Amino acid sequence: MIKVEKEKQFEVPAPPRYLQKVVRPPPRPPTPSVDTPSEEDEKRELAVIFLQQLLRGRAIQNMMQEGKEKRMELIDELRSTEALKPEEERMIKEAKKSARAVQRKQRMMHHKENLANEMLEGMAGKNVGQLADFLSKELVRLQEEQRIHAFALLAERKRRMREAEESGKRQVEERRRLEEDEIWETNVQLPPGNHGDIP
Repeated sequence: MIKVEKEKQFEVPAPPRYLQKVVRPPPRPPTPSVDTPSEEDEKRELAVIFLQQLLRGRAIQNMMQEGKEKRMELIDELRSTEALKPEEERMIKEAKKSARAVQRKQRMMHHKENLANEMLEGMAGKNVGQLADFLSKELVRLQEEQRIHAFALLAERKRRMREAEESGKRQVEERRRLEEDEIWETNVQLPPGNHGDIP
């Protein structure tokens, strides 16, 4: 705080605003203007440009013509070697015609082979589909048969177990009856032969 007060003592007060000099930017230079040419000058300039284009095109044509004339012997030689006699042209046309006929036959044969292959593949696919269907049905039938056989075995086993239980019960009852008969006979002690008289 003391430091701030000391700094304020040494500060130079700013002069009033109206005493400061306002610096103005230098004035802009005048915008340059182009004098518009007259119609006659403009037409003359366009005509000069067109004439220049014509002259350049004609110069290029003349250079091409000179080059052609210089190499005329070479051009004639190439034309003479390239020109075919009518007989050779006819032979070439016949060769092309026969080549086209051979290609057409080959395409027809290829097309027929493709049709035959498609038919065979279709038949094979149909047979494979039928075989797969038959095998799947056969598998289902076999599984059902095994399931029924398993149920039959379980039923047979239960029946035997019941028969075994019943025969065990009968044996137990039979033994018990025999024991009771023996007990009865020993208790009653009837003379032999009088068994039938007992009410």
